[in-house]
Amino acid sequence: MDPLRNLADPTYEPTDEELADLMRAAFSGIREAHEASLRDMRARIERLQREAQAEPSPNAKLGP
Repeated sequence: MDPLRNLADPTYEPTDEELADLMRAAFSGIREAHEASLRDMRARIERLQREAQAEPSPNAKLGP
């Protein structure tokens, strides 16, 4: 695809190949970003679970 194409030009009709290239460019890195986001979220959940388990329960009996 010609990188100098004006995609805002209403008379421009991209070919199927150009559309495929645009889609690849637009969505490149999405899978990696999603997987990284999931890893970060899971790590945060694990950290928060460890922190919650380390703290005494507010409903714990305090004394006899």
